[in-house]
This record gives sequence, C-alpha cells and structure tokens, in this order.
Amino acid sequence: MEVRELELSNASYDELSLAYRKAIHALFCAYHDLIDGVAIDLSSILEKFNLDYFEEFIVVSGSKRIEIIDLLNAVTEIMATSRSEHSQREVLYDEELYDNYFEQMLNYRVYLLSQAAEDIVRLNIENKRKRYKNYSLAVVGILVSLVGVYIGM
Repeated sequence: MEVRELELSNASYDELSLAYRKAIHALFCAYHDLIDGVAIDLSSILEKFNLDYFEEFIVVSGSKRIEIIDLLNAVTEIMATSRSEHSQREVLYDEELYDNYFEQMLNYRVYLLSQAAEDIVRLNIENKRKRYKNYSLAVVGILVSLVGVYIGM
C-alpha cells in the first residue's frame, strides 16, 4: 500500500484548522455541560427528596444528606468562579470539578436514586400506615365520645 502525502492549499489548511478548533471547542463545551448537568440533576434530586420526603430523607440518609449539600455548595462555588474568571475555566473544570468532585456527584446520584429512594419510599409507606392507623383510632374515639354524649342526654 502506498502512502501519499496530502497537499493542502493555504485555504484548505485554514478551513481544516478552523474546523479542528471548532470541534475542540464543542468538545470542551460538552464536557462542561456534562459536569454542570450532573450537578444540576443531583441538586434536583436532593430538592425533590427534601420537599416531598423530608422526614424519611433525614432518617434514611443521615449524615450523607449534609455531605451532598456540602459537595453541591463547593461545586456551585467553583462553577460561579469559573464564570467570573473565564481564563481559569478550563483549569477549574479539569483540575477541580472533574478530578475532585465529578465521581462523588455520580456516586451520590446513584445512591439517591437506588438505595436511598427505595428506603425512603418504604419508610414513607410505613409512616402513612401509622398515621392512618392513628387517624382511625382518633375517629373511633370521637365516635365513642359522641355516643356517650348522646346516651347521657
């Protein structure tokens, strides 16, 4: 097989160089969007559990809830810095966010959506059953009181 050198005109080289720079820029943007997306998703999951299952979430997650909040606060601060100090953006994303936080965010996301979610839903159902039982007892108590008042009349 014969290998031939490709001869490019200056115009072709400039076009190829521009396409290459655009591709690299697009990949960096996608990389940053991936990190941003995982942080936003983790934050949304945390917010959902806090709003809809607060009591159960506290019981199930224990100190992990605080760890996740601290992690998201650190990540958010670095993201804000990367936007105000644009020249540091690549370093902040590569050396800070990706190297130090990305895997933790993914692990917490998996934890929340699998183990924690299962335990939270189970505990929520148990709590609803207990509340329903207590409500039922309260209704029976009210009915017995009404019957007693009626008999006493």
